[in-house]
Amino acid sequence: NIPHSLETGQLQGKWDNGNKIAIIPGPSNFSSSDRSKLNMENNIWEVQFDIEQYKGLARRVISESHDIFLEVQEITNMDNAAKKRSLMKYSKLYRAILRASFIHTDMKDPKIEFRIGNDKKLEELYSVVELVWHLCEIVFVDSPQSYPTPELLEWIVWHFPQADQLHKEMILEAKVFRDHRNYWPTVYGYIVSGRMNSAAELLIATVNDLNDKSDPFLKMSELLRKMPQPNPSPDYILKWRHWQQECRNRLTNDFQQHGQLHKLCRILCGDEKILQQLSAEGIIQTWYHLLVVHVLYRNPTTKVYDLHYSIDLSLELFYGGKPRLGKLDEIISAALQLDTVRVIKEASFGFGDWWFAIHLTDLLYHCGQLKLYKLDYGSDLREYLLLEYGSALMNAKYYLERYLPRIPVDSEKKMRKVLHICEKYGLSDESLDICREKSMTSIRGEKLGSALSWALYVKDVTLINHVIDCYMSAYIKDGNAERLAIVDDIGTAITLTGQLAFLGKFREFHRLCSTGNLIDAASVLVLLMVDGLASKKYWWMLLLDAIPLFETDEILFDSDQTYELLRCLTEVELSLSGPIDNRESNTEVTLQHERKNSEELDNALNTIRIALARNLARAHINEEQFSKDTRSDHNTETEYKKANEYTQQNLSLNGDDNCVA
Repeated sequence: NIPHSLETGQLQGKWDNGNKIAIIPGPSNFSSSDRSKLNMENNIWEVQFDIEQYKGLARRVISESHDIFLEVQEITNMDNAAKKRSLMKYSKLYRAILRASFIHTDMKDPKIEFRIGNDKKLEELYSVVELVWHLCEIVFVDSPQSYPTPELLEWIVWHFPQADQLHKEMILEAKVFRDHRNYWPTVYGYIVSGRMNSAAELLIATVNDLNDKSDPFLKMSELLRKMPQPNPSPDYILKWRHWQQECRNRLTNDFQQHGQLHKLCRILCGDEKILQQLSAEGIIQTWYHLLVVHVLYRNPTTKVYDLHYSIDLSLELFYGGKPRLGKLDEIISAALQLDTVRVIKEASFGFGDWWFAIHLTDLLYHCGQLKLYKLDYGSDLREYLLLEYGSALMNAKYYLERYLPRIPVDSEKKMRKVLHICEKYGLSDESLDICREKSMTSIRGEKLGSALSWALYVKDVTLINHVIDCYMSAYIKDGNAERLAIVDDIGTAITLTGQLAFLGKFREFHRLCSTGNLIDAASVLVLLMVDGLASKKYWWMLLLDAIPLFETDEILFDSDQTYELLRCLTEVELSLSGPIDNRESNTEVTLQHERKNSEELDNALNTIRIALARNLARAHINEEQFSKDTRSDHNTETEYKKANEYTQQNLSLNGDDNCVA
């Protein structure tokens, strides 16, 4: 507690460096004499925020990884072989820290939303971070020159232990394994994780006579144990092809009569349809799990730089139709494509803080994979992330999110400064809330121009449309078209919503009427009403404003356009004739109906109908006259042609040159 703060009931303060505020009791107009009367000291108290975001589990991960980070900086003078061994060691230490943070939690949901919150959410987050880090270790740090299949299988075993969990349930519940519901899912789970020995042992456990060589379960266990494990030896490919051929032969001979074993043998043969079926059953849990299984049984000699060729096929097999990729999927896809920068970028957005991005970037930098990557503004990627990470540790974004919306914004300058801070720290939700509140405050104060500008600042379509409705309500009340001039300065933002585009055309309609350009004004009216740019709730108002156009000496609307306008008027009358509950939900039509009595509204609509009827009659007369004139001109031209032909014939018969002259 700050002394004497209770006597004054107020505090004043200034931001200090980092996350500190310098505090002194009393309001800003408190003088030294006032302080003396209350025997108050002129001491300045320093208040420091506690960084809630980096407490508990997060703080432990940061602290433990800091020592490893410092050790990584000392390996620059090693030879390549020693450096690679050291980097692998440090990468595994980073993973050990992450794994220790969630080792006692349930298996993560691979579709988890990434966000910082309580320790439970952090545990889920760190489990996903460790999944991605492990893959990056395989493809970037270790980057085996031979086949990465063994490392990828280890990755699957570590992060998809479903088979072990099913096996444990089966042991606790069943006396006869083969009859338990988990038996075959467990066997398939071991097979799609490359754990042939575990699957073989489970098959043998159900065999009564181990000497019966004709038992299909013994044959399958034998086949599983024969599978050659991926290795860099020259004869591996030959052994694997021979084993696969044996699988195909036995598929039709030994296991044709046993459905489950036949299905198992199809997996060994790399049958894509059965892999797709296992995905639908949940045995294969993600598309990148399927990718590893596909590589194992179709092309186990795939190199690291060829893994990306299997991405599209795996997505198609797993999802069937259009892939539904989340942030985690994007990160893993980027890693399999060896796109380090994209991995870091997606992880920075997806994981909610800079821990993963900076530590992985630092490791890749020492691997030599990021030395040439420079940002457009001069610094390299590693330096930029280091600064951002340090800034995140020293500045309390957690508290900014909660403090900024509570700042009393009493001036335009302060408002802009608060929004700049929101933009700097990525507080988009806070920026949106602040602008919404400012816009609604402006609406209550009848400052519609200011309200629209704040709505446009955050591009909130719903708020923009609400402000435009307020504009139209104000126009209906006072008929002042000058208030619509706000759209003149909007620029390209006028295309953000249909309501905004309508307001722009409505403004143009009034400007053309005021300047006497009535032909163009009539064209705009037709565009607004007949072509559907204006909402039906504003039709009656447009027609009322257009009455002078119907009464001009020059006919501005032909009969077809007038019929369309009459149709619009009829729809307006129908919408007003029924019960209020059945009318269009809004808005200006209902509000106007409540504001005016029925007689006044009927008079206005009758005036519009009479004006349209007169215009229709004039348009018909004009079109009929035009038709007659056209026919008359056509007849006159025909008679002239006939007379000319007759004269030419007479001249040719007489042969009199003088007549021609």
